[in-house]
Amino acid sequence: MALTEVDADHYTGQAFGTHFTDASGRIACNFNPAQGGCVFSAPDHRAADSVPVCAGSDTPMPYAAIGWRSSEELTTQVPSTCRIANAFFNSPAAVAADGRFTDAALPLNSRITMTLGWPDTSNTITCTSTATEFRCVHGKSGHGFVATATAIEIF
Repeated sequence: MALTEVDADHYTGQAFGTHFTDASGRIACNFNPAQGGCVFSAPDHRAADSVPVCAGSDTPMPYAAIGWRSSEELTTQVPSTCRIANAFFNSPAAVAADGRFTDAALPLNSRITMTLGWPDTSNTITCTSTATEFRCVHGKSGHGFVATATAIEIF
């Protein structure tokens, strides 16, 4: 299946980096040169109590957050998983009453590539959104994650 490349500039805002949701509104992502990742609000992706609470979260909640917490992690490590206190996760958009994120959505069958630093333009994250999965991969390391309707895999 051919994916449509979308322009990251449409999803980039001041002080918030590049932020967007998947087409369902159940996954919200934010990437900038220092860190990045996604929050999953769908019931099938709730974080277990055994998952550690994200740094800076006051109250453990079931929102699963997956991502890289520093620029060094982005280029060298697999993303980490934690529970976040709420679904805000550095996004300027509100969360709807039904738990969906309301930020600008990537269309189905699309791909967005974000350059995370200058002058090293090879430091990229590419996320794809299809009907069966949502995937984000770091361009240099190949590390990332994929979410399906029932599971999240980190690699």
